[in-house]
Amino acid sequence: MAQRKLRLHWRKNFGLDRSDGRLRFREKLTTLPDGFASGNSNARIEMTPNGRFIYVANRGHDSLAGFAVDQRSGRLSSLGQTKTEPTPRGFAVDPSGRCLLAAGEASGKLTLFQIDETTGKLSRRATHDVGSRPWWVLMTHH
Repeated sequence: MAQRKLRLHWRKNFGLDRSDGRLRFREKLTTLPDGFASGNSNARIEMTPNGRFIYVANRGHDSLAGFAVDQRSGRLSSLGQTKTEPTPRGFAVDPSGRCLLAAGEASGKLTLFQIDETTGKLSRRATHDVGSRPWWVLMTHH
């Protein structure tokens, strides 16, 4: 199965070809590690509130792929993948940008990750049973 590619922001990740008026991708990035050959699909994309980091759910690889966003060019660089509960579907970055909650659809568990504010790397802090097939995670200010 072909690897899914991450394609984002039309102004920074696309270029206008003035000869024919078409948008062209400037970059295509994989969300998977080198050598991963099994099936995979992506379920969600989230960005931290400060716009510095992007995370993508890999359903199949059971991970969250992380990317750092260059604040000048908009180009992305991979932070690698962080293992999650099986079949990550719903996840959300909290409004402060300091943590991420990810639901494992196949495990019935919700995992709390701390986001390193400098590197964007995720660190698992806690995992809780939440019931059958969690699909959606929403965090709001209170």
